[in-house]
Amino acid sequence: QREPTRFALSSIPELMARSYPTWTVREVIPSTGLAVIYGGPGSGKTFLMIDLTMAIVRGIKWQGRRTKQGVCVYIAGEGALRSRVAAYIKKNELAEDDVRDFYALESTVNLLDPKADVLDLIEAIKAKVGDRPIRLIVIDTLARSMPGGNENASEDMGAVINAAGLLSSAFQCVLAFVH
Repeated sequence: QREPTRFALSSIPELMARSYPTWTVREVIPSTGLAVIYGGPGSGKTFLMIDLTMAIVRGIKWQGRRTKQGVCVYIAGEGALRSRVAAYIKKNELAEDDVRDFYALESTVNLLDPKADVLDLIEAIKAKVGDRPIRLIVIDTLARSMPGGNENASEDMGAVINAAGLLSSAFQCVLAFVH
């Protein structure tokens, strides 16, 4: 008789006994895994993601949906994040301390080359955040995270998805690409 494989099939009762997914933003952003926020140029994707991450950081509802409070890390490959965050803080009449669990990196991160930046980024996040729970890591944008790569090539996208999975797994959080 053969040894069981690494694939564990579930019967209907086993499938139904599984717990439902947990959410960082109820029924919008799961607690773990990968997500993509996409839209045309100039459609407000970055503003949407700043609003969403700040709701998570503050532990307030976002678009009427509950959030799970925690740290958010925003990697702004195109820079220009400071003015957008300042606008959010001003519009919402907040003090900088009200959003202290929002961390930003205004730099590109190479997710295409597994030896380039991923492990250093994990260490940098751990050093800054400590053991506080990270709920969301945002990579804005997907294109800037794969220098020289082709978004339509399965090999390139596979490498980026693998690197994103490493980041998500390292912190047991969701990683969202802006595309």
